[in-house]
Amino acid sequence: TCREIAKAGQGKFFAVNNYREIPRALIELLSQI
Repeated sequence: TCREIAKAGQGKFFAVNNYREIPRALIELLSQI
């Protein structure tokens, strides 16, 4: 379930294809705050 693993932030979950996309998802989350 590595592909389904997502980083949770503010109750939001991001589905990433690989771990390289996790930092980008976190940056997008922080930019929305």
